Amino acid sequence: MSTYLPYVGFVQFPRNPRDLSDQVCPACLVDRVHPVCSTCGLDLQGPLVAHLDSSSTDAAAALDRRLELIGQIRFDFAAAEAQQLAAVSAPVMAAMAPQTIAVAQAPVAQPRVAAAAPTVSATAPPAATPPLAATPPLPATPRRHVGVQIILLVTGVSLLSIGAIFFLVYAFINFGLVWRTVIILAVTAVTIVGASIQRRRRLRVTAEGIAALAVVFLYLDVYAVRANNFFGASAASDPAYWGIALLVSAVGFAAWHRLSGLRLPSVVASIVLAPGAALTLGSALDAADDSIVLFSAFIALAVAGLAHPLFRHRVEKTIVAAFGVLGLGLAAVTSPFLNDNFLAGWEAAPAVGLGIVSIAAVAQILLVVRRGNPLVPARIAAVIGAASLASAAFFVAARVVDAGFTAFWPVVAAAIVALGLESLARRPMGELASQFARIAARTAAVIGILILLIPLTYAVIPSAAAATAGAPRWTTTGGSRLLLNPENAAAILALLVIVILVGAAWAIAGTLEKRLPIVVAAGVATLLVAVPLVAVLWAAVVAWVLVAAAALVALRISHTHGWSAGIRITLVAGALVSSTLAYLSSWASIDTWWYGSVGVIVILVAARLATRKVAIRAATLGAAAVLSFVAAAAEGFYLNERFANAANTSLESSLFVGILAVLLLAASTMLSSRLSALETRVLFWLSLVGAVAVGAILWITSSSRDQLTGLVLPYGPTTLVLALGLIVVLALWVARAPAATLTIERIAVSVLMAPAAAWALDSLARATLLPSFAVMSAPIAAALVVGVIALALELRGKGLRAPLDIGVVIVTVPSIFLAARTDATWLVLVIAAVTALMLAISRDGLFSSVHPRKYIGWLALLLAIGGLWRGLGDAGVEPIEPFALPLAGALMIIALLDWRGASRRKVTGVAAPNIFVAAMLVAILPIAVVATTGPTTRTVIITASCAALLLITSLITRPAALRPYLDGAAVASTAGLLVAGFGRPLVIAMVPLREDLQVDAWAAVTFAVLVAAVVIQARIADAETRRRRIEAIEVLLVMAMIGIVVIEISVMQATALGATRAGTLLVLLSGLSVGSQLVDRAPFTRIAGWIAFAGVVVVAATATVIGAIDPFEWATGILAATLLVVGAVRLRRETQLRSWPWLGPGILVLLLPSLFATFTDAPIWRLVGLGAACVILIIVGAIAKLQAPLVLGSVVVLIHAISTFAPQIVAVYQLTEWWVWAVVGGAIILFVAITLEKRMRDLTSMGGRISALR
Repeated sequence: MSTYLPYVGFVQFPRNPRDLSDQVCPACLVDRVHPVCSTCGLDLQGPLVAHLDSSSTDAAAALDRRLELIGQIRFDFAAAEAQQLAAVSAPVMAAMAPQTIAVAQAPVAQPRVAAAAPTVSATAPPAATPPLAATPPLPATPRRHVGVQIILLVTGVSLLSIGAIFFLVYAFINFGLVWRTVIILAVTAVTIVGASIQRRRRLRVTAEGIAALAVVFLYLDVYAVRANNFFGASAASDPAYWGIALLVSAVGFAAWHRLSGLRLPSVVASIVLAPGAALTLGSALDAADDSIVLFSAFIALAVAGLAHPLFRHRVEKTIVAAFGVLGLGLAAVTSPFLNDNFLAGWEAAPAVGLGIVSIAAVAQILLVVRRGNPLVPARIAAVIGAASLASAAFFVAARVVDAGFTAFWPVVAAAIVALGLESLARRPMGELASQFARIAARTAAVIGILILLIPLTYAVIPSAAAATAGAPRWTTTGGSRLLLNPENAAAILALLVIVILVGAAWAIAGTLEKRLPIVVAAGVATLLVAVPLVAVLWAAVVAWVLVAAAALVALRISHTHGWSAGIRITLVAGALVSSTLAYLSSWASIDTWWYGSVGVIVILVAARLATRKVAIRAATLGAAAVLSFVAAAAEGFYLNERFANAANTSLESSLFVGILAVLLLAASTMLSSRLSALETRVLFWLSLVGAVAVGAILWITSSSRDQLTGLVLPYGPTTLVLALGLIVVLALWVARAPAATLTIERIAVSVLMAPAAAWALDSLARATLLPSFAVMSAPIAAALVVGVIALALELRGKGLRAPLDIGVVIVTVPSIFLAARTDATWLVLVIAAVTALMLAISRDGLFSSVHPRKYIGWLALLLAIGGLWRGLGDAGVEPIEPFALPLAGALMIIALLDWRGASRRKVTGVAAPNIFVAAMLVAILPIAVVATTGPTTRTVIITASCAALLLITSLITRPAALRPYLDGAAVASTAGLLVAGFGRPLVIAMVPLREDLQVDAWAAVTFAVLVAAVVIQARIADAETRRRRIEAIEVLLVMAMIGIVVIEISVMQATALGATRAGTLLVLLSGLSVGSQLVDRAPFTRIAGWIAFAGVVVVAATATVIGAIDPFEWATGILAATLLVVGAVRLRRETQLRSWPWLGPGILVLLLPSLFATFTDAPIWRLVGLGAACVILIIVGAIAKLQAPLVLGSVVVLIHAISTFAPQIVAVYQLTEWWVWAVVGGAIILFVAITLEKRMRDLTSMGGRISALR
């Protein structure tokens, strides 16, 4: 045997070296008393125990050696540190030598310990003395359960102390408010004195805790003073009283901190100081407007935040400063809502309020600059102050009802503030002051950018209105005036002023050159939005076109003068936006759209000359092509609207776009040598997509003749010319395009050859007014022609056949679906079959080919059969044989041809047997399906035939060459038997409430034949197919079991016949389960056994629910017996197995359902039987030393007893008061806590004995 680990059993892991001695049991670590351990049952007198003790001693020695190494490492490290320290102090000791008394011997350096410093010697210390021999480790202290014991003691004492607690609460509640106040005052004084005394004794943690309690008591005293109206305190308002109280308490806490040294009073003082000031000032102005009261309180809060230098510690400083910053923020938020009466009706009240906030913020910043702390609140104050100053004009404008004022002054003021702060930040000053100035400048800049959205919106409105005016195309004239209000002009002027201010400020500061791209971008944007100032539509279109042209010229100049990338990007964006505005606005009038479109297209084409980047050149060329398509569509729309009264504008536009797409596709072919590869690709794909989209639209539209009227261009000739032109251009692409650089394009062109040919042939058929029969067949005929051409080109070694075949498939599939409901369906399917056959043929033939395309031949067969079946259906043929037998015959012929081709190649053919199986299935399955209904004689014949064929093919074992075909016949006959043998009883079972034994007869005979075939097949000795055969027969056995279970369940009823069916099926499946799990040999393997057990579960559950089995213990008994028999046999065969996995489930199935049933339905036989079963299991578990029966039987019998006698237990509980049980429980808990160690030892011993069982 390779290992004995499965037989180890119960073992505890050693926790210390003592557990490895020869005085304890090596397995459970209990002291050795008897020859055989009484806890785990280990034989301590065996011949291998000496070797086990030796291994334990070696392990203990290894652990001791490990401790030795740890100690040596610590000792060496301490000695090295002592030597280093002595070397550093040697010169000092040498200087002091004349004044010292020489000693006889220098002290030896001792290793440093955690609590003492190393001894320093004037001379170098000698080598470290090795440590003394390590003493053996002390025995490990037994694990104590102190935490559990304390919890139990506390719980017990708590239960016994409930009365005393109630008495104390009652006594305290019955005293009045005055006495409570006196008590709290006395306690407050005691806590304050006690905290101070504890602090002087250096008991800091205790002192701070008492101080926290004193703080709470002190504020309770403050509340008591007002509640009892001491000294007339209730006459003051709440804000005034609490504000003064907080201020006074803050001073008192600060004084207490200075006198006692306690930290908590200082923290509390820093917390209540600023709120006290805010409440006090707010209550003083109570008669004023609410907005003024709030603003004043928040300003007081901000001013109180300036008191942080009065505190010593950083935390207190930060708290006070944070309150100040909070006051600044709240005051800034309140300022916009100040009442105009604040300044005698002046509308600048928000600006004054925000100015006060800015002044307070500056004071906070200056104070921090001088003191140095706290920095974070000062940074926030800089943000609030700058934001208040920059947004002051905005909030004033919010009260001034003037759009021009709002569009101009707020943004200009914000810009001036931001530029001023930026200039201030550049002045020479301290680093901290410069940091705050930079923060303020950036904040003002952000506010300015946000306010800039207002004038920017006003300035963009005229341009946006002009651009959107072209949405309903051609609705106005070229001389119409643009939308331009005074606020729009003011906004544009504001943008211009900002650009000038920013440029001048940065020029003065010397940063203009670095930031020139920003100024240029702002200037270009201002110029773009200023174009509507010309006020006329045609002039605006021309101006935007000229701006775009000027941007392109400047971009061209930038390459020669080396302008920065930011300026070039600005010029590109300006040209793009200007062109877009010119193009969109030109569509508003019929007078302007043509030169707007042409101008933009010319600009896009000319833009290629302004850059050397191929990607940008390709993008501009593509954009020009797209706009050309739009222009072509608009031209077609215009012509149809003018000359055909807009009868069919969309189709006319499609024709013009198609013509342009074909021309551009030809141009991409002709100009491929002058254009770059990327430009050629862009032009090719855009024109190709346009041509394909237009072709699809025209092809789909051609199906309805009513939609082809009202055109300027004749539809039929035009589409025919377009299709032929597309074919010619595609052919030119294949011939002229370089294969090395334009491979994908050549593939795409090849794919589109078949659709183009189909479109051309369809257009020709419709133009010549051929009948619908021919029109439906035209596309698939074109696909066939292209497929033949592709095959011919491949045979000659030319062309790209795969893309051509893809195009053929693209045409074939829609043609089949479109012809599905026409009279030409069968013809289309037949032509499609021939086409698929062409696709399947390769250069080395079909059946002898090794190319994967030969499998397309199956698709050809499928299409041919589809055509045949459609023809038969149209002819009214009903019998199944004309549909199935031709297909089976075709499959037989294909199998023969495949076998012949494999023989020619001298290889072993694997397809022929599979095709033979398919032929047999086609010949058998349809007839078997039909046989499930109708006369019984037909079902008997097909079932008997399939059974005989299955058994005969299973019995014949030679010759080996016929084995694949015999197996194929067996598979087909099995399928027929399953369908007919199980299908017939299922059909019979569909008749409700029918007690018919035919169902059982059909199911039993079919099941018996399948089981017999499975057994015979398992005896076939074929090494090559053995594994697959075993898997197949296992699946077949499972299908047989599932079939009989489904059939019997479908007819199961709460009758005597139903009970007989359920019982028989349960016994049958249970026997199969037990036998399979114990035999474990194909076909009766353990997997089959578990599946059979699943069938037992399903049948038992169904029979119980239906009522066929009553009581349910008959079903659960069979389930439990199945599990217990298997488990008992396995435990007897294999001694290393445990009882839980093999007996536990069976015991649970046996006991739990009856146990749960006793909760609601408890007849005497069930109560007695359950108890007897539990007792038997306990006895068996104790005798056989099995855990599962012993534990489960004990647990279930205990629950059963409690459930049975629960009414009596409740009656006993209700006889006494609840507190009696509380006392009893407390006494019990105290007893357990006192004797906890002994109880734990008893539990450990019991657990060890139970764990030693199997």
